[in-house]
Amino acid sequence: MARERGRRCASAGLFCLTCLCGATALGADFTFTPFLGVSEEFSDNVLDSAVDRRSDFITRVQPGAQVNYRSPAIEASGGYNFDYHHYLHGTKGDERNHNANLRGKGELVDNFFFVELADTLTRVSLDIARDSTAESLYSNQSDSNTGIVNPYLMWRLGEKTTLKTSYRFVDTRYWNGDGINKRENRWGADFTLTPTQRLSLSAGYAFAELTTDLIDYTLNDVNAGFSYEFAERSFVHASMGHSWQDLAGREDTRNLFWDAGVTKDFGPLSATLASYRKSTEAPLSVYTIETGHRLLLEKRLSRGAVGLSTGYTKYRETILTRADRSKTAVALFWRQELSDRLNGNLALSGDHMTGETYSYHFTGSGGVNYQFNHGITAGLTYTFVAYQDDIVSGAGGRHTNRVIVALKKTF
Repeated sequence: MARERGRRCASAGLFCLTCLCGATALGADFTFTPFLGVSEEFSDNVLDSAVDRRSDFITRVQPGAQVNYRSPAIEASGGYNFDYHHYLHGTKGDERNHNANLRGKGELVDNFFFVELADTLTRVSLDIARDSTAESLYSNQSDSNTGIVNPYLMWRLGEKTTLKTSYRFVDTRYWNGDGINKRENRWGADFTLTPTQRLSLSAGYAFAELTTDLIDYTLNDVNAGFSYEFAERSFVHASMGHSWQDLAGREDTRNLFWDAGVTKDFGPLSATLASYRKSTEAPLSVYTIETGHRLLLEKRLSRGAVGLSTGYTKYRETILTRADRSKTAVALFWRQELSDRLNGNLALSGDHMTGETYSYHFTGSGGVNYQFNHGITAGLTYTFVAYQDDIVSGAGGRHTNRVIVALKKTF
């Protein structure tokens, strides 16, 4: 029932946005773009099972629309699509899903008082470490609806100094899964100083009250940092902060956070080295700390790019009693504009994770997309996914091959 109410709210929100934009489009930029997507997929393991492998053909129909509106005081955009799945051999019943993404920003007092609104309805992976939405239509997933209301004031304290004071309300709910619903009220102040065109300094404080299905708590966050452009398309940044969580009926916790990185452009080659520690939204967790270190190398081609990324990530649940998990991953990618109308892409990745039934996870995908006249796009994609206990042997593992032929018409 809650799921249906959420869907109706998202659909009603898009409808109201469309009507509002249509009514006020005079003197402003307004676009309404409907589209229709149709695809046929073959999977040799529809149930994502290691022992009960079943193949099937899946027909997918996705009608939808995109709305964009822009005036001197208001910016708004809204996208919605209905997602219907039909399984030819009946391995699963027909599925009907909804996706919506609404965004709006209003300038109520010129250059001072702003309000941002957002609502997102989509399928999300229940495991933040391994995103199943890119590998399956339903496995280990839940519908998620997140609504945000964010009014704020921009105080111009000087030519190079600003102070942003804000209130932010976030409501996150999950359906068709075991996600933990959360509601947050956050008050914050963020100070920014720009001594030069290349250097920016920042500091901030936030207080938040959070209500979840399992426990309520408050938190205090403080942070400070800088960013500096030391050469063209080359940056260095660093910020550090501390967070205190006051838990109802439990021992309080304290955590250190940071976000640091450097990007250097060497002409056709760019390199990024980053390290961070942050709290992250996890459907099955109340408060998860994610610590990561990453290296990205990317070489620009004449009409594309090729790259390598590698990294280490650790996930720690600070409130619920769960074992820490860590992941080491590597990925390769290539994308190329083969002609004015034809694009190709290829991606390979692998990771090893502790605390999982399958320690090793490998994916490979490749595809081409062709742009016809009259807003018609056709695509062909192949994907391979493997979960296994051994890096070499796939015995007892879970393996899936998927081939998708897709057609989309934008009106």
